Amino acid sequence: MAANRTQLQNALHKPYDRLLFSREVLSPVFGSGFSMFSSPIPATVLPNKSESAVIDQVGIYGKIRLDDSTEITCYEVSLQPNVRIEQSKVAIQQYVRKLLTAGQAALINFVSPSTKNVWRLTLVAKDSVLTESGVKEKTTNAKRYTFLLGPSETCKTAAERFERLSVEKEIGLQTLIDAFSVEKLSDEFFKEYTLHYQNFCDYLQESNYRKSVFNIAFPADASKEEKDKASKPIRDFVKKLLGRIVFLYFVQKKGWLGASDTDYTDGPGDFIRQLFDESGGNETFYCNWLTVLFFDTLNKQRTNDDFILPDGKRVKVPFLNGGLFDMEEFDDQFLTFPAALFHNPDFEDTILTEKNKVHARGFLDFLDAFNFTVYEDSPDDHTVAVDPEMLGHIFENLLEDNKDKGAFYTPKEIVHYMCQESLIEYLATGLQNDYIVYKELGNEQIELFGNEFRKGQLSLIEQLGEKGLDRDEVAYMVKQKDISKLTPKQLQSIDQLLDNVKICDPAIGSGAFPMGLLHEILSLKELIAYETGKAWNPAEVKLNIIQNSIYGVDIEKGAVDIARLRFWLSLVIDEEKPKPLPNLDYKIVVGDSLISKFDGEIVEIDWERKRSVGKADEYVKNVQRLLMEVAEKQKQYFNPNNKNKKQLQAEIRNLKIELLINQLSFNRLAYIEKTPQKGGFMPTAADIKFNTERELEIKKFDRLIAKLQHLLQHPDEPFNHFDWKLDFPEVLNPYLVSDESRRGFDIVIGNPPYIKEYTNRNAFDGFRHSPYYQGKMDIWYGFACKMLDLLKPKGIECFIAQNNWITSAGASVLRNKVLSESEIRLFTDFGNYKVFKTAGIQTMIYILQKSTPHPEYDIKYSVLRNDKISTNQLVDFLDFTITNNFSEKFFFKLNPNTVKDKPFTFNNNISSNVLEKIMSKGNFYLTELEVANGIHPHFDFVNKKIVESSNGEFKNGEGIFCLSDLEKINLNLSIEEEKLVKPYYTTVELDRYYANPKNKLWIIYTGSEFKNPKSMEHYPNLKRHLDRFKDVITSDNKPYGLHRAREERFFKGESIIAQRKCPGRPSFTYTDFDCYVSATFYVIQTSRINMKYLTGLLNSKLIEYWLRNKGKMQGNNFQIDKEPLLAIPFIKPNEKITREIEKLVSSIIENKSENKDTADLEQQIDNLVYRLYELTYEEVKIIDPGFPLSKKEYENIQLDN
Repeated sequence: MAANRTQLQNALHKPYDRLLFSREVLSPVFGSGFSMFSSPIPATVLPNKSESAVIDQVGIYGKIRLDDSTEITCYEVSLQPNVRIEQSKVAIQQYVRKLLTAGQAALINFVSPSTKNVWRLTLVAKDSVLTESGVKEKTTNAKRYTFLLGPSETCKTAAERFERLSVEKEIGLQTLIDAFSVEKLSDEFFKEYTLHYQNFCDYLQESNYRKSVFNIAFPADASKEEKDKASKPIRDFVKKLLGRIVFLYFVQKKGWLGASDTDYTDGPGDFIRQLFDESGGNETFYCNWLTVLFFDTLNKQRTNDDFILPDGKRVKVPFLNGGLFDMEEFDDQFLTFPAALFHNPDFEDTILTEKNKVHARGFLDFLDAFNFTVYEDSPDDHTVAVDPEMLGHIFENLLEDNKDKGAFYTPKEIVHYMCQESLIEYLATGLQNDYIVYKELGNEQIELFGNEFRKGQLSLIEQLGEKGLDRDEVAYMVKQKDISKLTPKQLQSIDQLLDNVKICDPAIGSGAFPMGLLHEILSLKELIAYETGKAWNPAEVKLNIIQNSIYGVDIEKGAVDIARLRFWLSLVIDEEKPKPLPNLDYKIVVGDSLISKFDGEIVEIDWERKRSVGKADEYVKNVQRLLMEVAEKQKQYFNPNNKNKKQLQAEIRNLKIELLINQLSFNRLAYIEKTPQKGGFMPTAADIKFNTERELEIKKFDRLIAKLQHLLQHPDEPFNHFDWKLDFPEVLNPYLVSDESRRGFDIVIGNPPYIKEYTNRNAFDGFRHSPYYQGKMDIWYGFACKMLDLLKPKGIECFIAQNNWITSAGASVLRNKVLSESEIRLFTDFGNYKVFKTAGIQTMIYILQKSTPHPEYDIKYSVLRNDKISTNQLVDFLDFTITNNFSEKFFFKLNPNTVKDKPFTFNNNISSNVLEKIMSKGNFYLTELEVANGIHPHFDFVNKKIVESSNGEFKNGEGIFCLSDLEKINLNLSIEEEKLVKPYYTTVELDRYYANPKNKLWIIYTGSEFKNPKSMEHYPNLKRHLDRFKDVITSDNKPYGLHRAREERFFKGESIIAQRKCPGRPSFTYTDFDCYVSATFYVIQTSRINMKYLTGLLNSKLIEYWLRNKGKMQGNNFQIDKEPLLAIPFIKPNEKITREIEKLVSSIIENKSENKDTADLEQQIDNLVYRLYELTYEEVKIIDPGFPLSKKEYENIQLDN
């Protein structure tokens, strides 16, 4: 019989009572499968010393036997008085892991004697994988799934899940885990939050407020794209409004809103909802009550923290400071919202969906349906509640133009992995210092970390010598959170390193990476505190980490707002009473990580200039004086109790402006001195040009200085400028940190934006002057180079980014910098696996250590070979010690000098030997003049973006430079015009080996000479056609020329067409007719070798193997560009072998034209190619494990070359 949801919710909502929980929840849900003991029996595994500091008693009160025979032990864990589980999770997790040694799973009630209003129900299950021999357990990664229960929680989700569980035909372990699943809750919350956000935006956009408050007006015929662009201020406002409300949902969980006194213990958990109801629940809720709460209460120090409710009652609401409730643009405007956007009484339980946007619950109803927890879990912990990490995911997806800006949300498992690996590298480097190791005489075993001699120890000891902690030992400590065998001296060293670390994310997004490192550092410091008997104050420790260690930058203000919010929430969790939040304005900042710009111009302060004479000396003195003041005032500003926040902010702003004025004035003077006017009374044309340019440059200096001086006089106007060494001087500035070995970040970590120049040229504005700029690059290469410069010696850079930088022609500057200024410690390649669900890019994670590289060193390399894997398998892949059949892992020896100025790939020793043999046999290489990319039209057809910007004038797929048969006929072309229109081929006609000569498309083939508008006068029909698209054609040769037409000879006569991006295996097509193709292909033409023979060679498995290991790969996709084609070591054999392979290729082409199978013919070519390169049978099996011939059959193939 099914358990009743309402009864379950009532039971779960009560204060904790073990008997009541067993009788009213476990018995109805599990029936006879649950058996309760008459009284709890002591657990067999007792807490150790550090665990006992947080755990009082552990008892077993029952067992659950599931239908798949899994036995679950039911534990009750009573915590020590005043211990809160959120503040002591690491010690508790250590103990929980030990409980699982006796079984597959456990259900644990965590109860604090000091509060029964919230308790935790945790399901702990071992990770297990199904193998041919049955279930194989992995006890290292026990997963914890938690519901928050009691009077302070809604318990709706838990009741719903337990009810659903009770009606299952069979309850197995996986069914039970699914009932505790947080992923479903995350998806539900994310989808509905986005719809509520859209509702608020739509209301403001369609109301009069759009014009009267937001000053947004657009013409009646404005396109959707134009309206969206103009409405960005509305979206920013709504994001901030909803973000503030959600923040308060977390805060009200603490009992801090509406408390009866300043002890802040009894504020209602639904304060915001009560405020809405008591205020009349009408359209003035925002303007009359939320604005007062935000700007006049939470952001203002008041006598006794008073807040007056609608009924006149005085309650307490704390001053939180921090900046979240600072009044910004539009916040002081009068705005009303329909009450139903907040609360819809007739539909408060009806979920808002795309199809049902009217008869559905409001935003507060939606939030009330979920549990909130301020603790951010690790991948092994899953609290079934909305946490700040989930919010980060939501807000990151709401950030403007994330895809255009190349920003994508990084999954929790990846963040966790990167944070741990970078911290391991940092600690391993710092802990290499020697210390003395001892052991007992007569004891042959030395424990993993060695033993320290203790006073009063009677056993004889011997000194073994010096030993430092190696990377494996540090990795064990960080991942297992086990410090039990470390000595006090070692713990002190680790604690010191954790205190000193400087961490930066240069594209911080919602703050996931610095937040992940904060949790890792906090976990280790918690263990050290308990192990050494130090008092543990997590709030104070966390505040120190944020103040001393965390830095972040993002170009998006919305991202910075959310990152700061997450750090504030992380502090809120650990405070018993509310305290003003620290100001993070100079820790997590808005800025361009690549370029220091002011008013659209690059303005960089010269920090390297030393003392001189005259004006230069005056400049240096001013820089030093201003910088010292900035650093000191920024330090003061972090203090949450500072009462002169606004004054300090203004002073810091003005000091920075003065620094820029100082720099620009010096630059102006230096420029004038270096560039005296030319020509005197009789200037030449060249002199006049020089003098004019000089005058313009001086005017630019004057304009910028005047603008800065204007800002000094107008403190309310925004000043936007970011300079790494000015904004974070205590870490990076040579004037403050003179010792180069101490200057810089210890860890740079993040997910930098991925932007190619052809997709967003504006993103590269200003960066083209950088030494790290090159054509065909991605913007993230700039981040990698720049941040390597900002690392300390031995510092760590850990990025997740696209995986093709090791072979891409546009990444040669990055490659050479990495190879000459660092060592690659780790390279984790995800192959075709889509780490970012919203982006079709192939990714990798690397860790670099800044140092002069050794002549040869090892790289820990992993590559994922199967993209269809589960999250659990992903976690396995990320563990280098676990072998499996869907990935390859090995140490790769790199000699940086041998691959400098070249692409490089990772191969194991076996592969390397085969590849070296293939290369040694090569005697023919294609040349630059024999390979060309296809045509870049810009644009071939109308795309979706053009449709949106054209207000419906064009149809998606309509031809621009490319025409369908029907479009070509409809143009009524003259004979002369027909000569300009060429047959155009795509993958529809071009297959491996065979090309169908019957084209379906045509291209208007116009070169750079058609840049001249008059050039089209003799082609009136084509002119009329292209004139329709004059506003959307972006070709360098517009209005009528193709962007890149290429040499026409490549499209005429005998050619080999190479498909540029090939999933699975490469595709090369032989053509002997005029075949014009786009830039999605490369074209090979040579008279130095038989083209059909070359087609056979290119399509062989041997060349596929070469390209997979030595060419460019994006995941499991081949990228056949010019560079890999020029690097293939072909063999030019004698005439007999050439003719033999040519004949087989002709047969394949003929058979493919008749849709016949060609597998046997292709295998014959493979056999001949293997023999041609003189591979042994064993080497062939390395290339092709499924090779069908026996060794004898293979060796009987005779070649006379």
